[in-house]
Amino acid sequence: MRTKYDEIVWNNVVALSKRKGWSLVQLAKEAGTRPQALNNLKKGNRGIGMRMRAKLAIALGVDEAVLMQDPDGAMYLAASRDTSNDADITAISSKLAELRDAGDEATIREIQGIIRTALRFVRKTTNASTETETDTEPTAE
Repeated sequence: MRTKYDEIVWNNVVALSKRKGWSLVQLAKEAGTRPQALNNLKKGNRGIGMRMRAKLAIALGVDEAVLMQDPDGAMYLAASRDTSNDADITAISSKLAELRDAGDEATIREIQGIIRTALRFVRKTTNASTETETDTEPTAE
């Protein structure tokens, strides 16, 4: 199900891709993802998560904030998602966009790998923490 947030981000991605003359396949290649993943976003079968938003912003050479602007220019943030790391993610995306503009593709690929590894670690740590909290909660007798 496509949310307003997903619609705004996707519409901005499409507009920026068109300006570059990129097809969906080219965008997928530049973002380091599969065309099928983008097709699912296009159809609204999947939501646009923070990692995908970061990949798309880097590929398009823009700050993530640009992708989250609605047509009136206001910033749209999904109220139901965790935004505690957004400043860090935006800073990383901006730095990667600078590296991309400088033509340092090898460094970008290396950093993207490091970020993917870090995100997997955070996800595992978060899941383990949630499971531990659930396991230690008192049960009603």
